[in-house]
Amino acid sequence: MSPTTPKLADPGALIRAGKILREAEFPVCTDQDLLTEYEELTARLDAAKDAPRDSLASGGDVAGLTEQRDAVEERIAAKTVVLRLRALGRLRWKALKDEHAARKDGEGNMVPADMFLRVNTDTFFEVAVRESLIAPVLDDETRDLLLDEQINDAQWNDLGTLVWNLNEARVSVPFSSAASPSRKTSARK
Repeated sequence: MSPTTPKLADPGALIRAGKILREAEFPVCTDQDLLTEYEELTARLDAAKDAPRDSLASGGDVAGLTEQRDAVEERIAAKTVVLRLRALGRLRWKALKDEHAARKDGEGNMVPADMFLRVNTDTFFEVAVRESLIAPVLDDETRDLLLDEQINDAQWNDLGTLVWNLNEARVSVPFSSAASPSRKTSARK
């Protein structure tokens, strides 16, 4: 071993102590009226910024609208629950996909809604999202209230996409600068 080659850590210790499965956050505002107010203020602020300088909608209104929108942002932050989701282990993810295999129609053809992901899209995400949710810790009733009644279909689809990507997206680990061939080449010059 040359003096410049770093000693590698014990792989077993790294694996046992590691945080290998990917995680992501998904914010959910529990007051949709605040989001509507924020969108309206943003539209008014954009209009005020774009208005000609001599227009009634220009100038002084920008500062006031900015202050109002900032105040609404603070209220939104106070009413937001951040969900933390974690990828499932490889074997559990595979089992989940097998348990919720794509449906077939009467002629044995895959149902169009299931063709792209090759899972039963009506049942798969109901389980995958719930199993991936690691924080906050919620009792079943509160979790179901949030996921089934308090988020809309677009948010549900975004949650499903997030869980799918946590488990299916490729993960590439960058090499250290000491091991990188491009760094070694540039260091010799």
